[in-house]
Amino acid sequence: ILSVSKGNRLYMKEYSYPLFQELDVDHVTVASDFLDKAKEGEYCFVEDTGAADCSEKIEQLILYRWNRKYPADLYLDLDLKKGWHLSRSEEFAGTSHEKITKEVYCK
Repeated sequence: ILSVSKGNRLYMKEYSYPLFQELDVDHVTVASDFLDKAKEGEYCFVEDTGAADCSEKIEQLILYRWNRKYPADLYLDLDLKKGWHLSRSEEFAGTSHEKITKEVYCK
């Protein structure tokens, strides 16, 4: 996520920041209203909030999927079958999961 957003601002809520705080995060901005702050070409790390309210602003959506199912309190609130198309997908091994799938959706 940091390498994908490098050269651009990456916004997130304080809730997500502990995942990044020990890394080189000079392009990260923490804000409670992070989805409103992001401008064209900038990134948002969305983990514990919905994104449907700002769907018109979203230029592309990058999803990371793990090879396991986990219980969740919140699910993606965008219907990817309406107005989105999968532009690319790749699988790779991570440090915590043997298979991670990265999917990039565009409007």
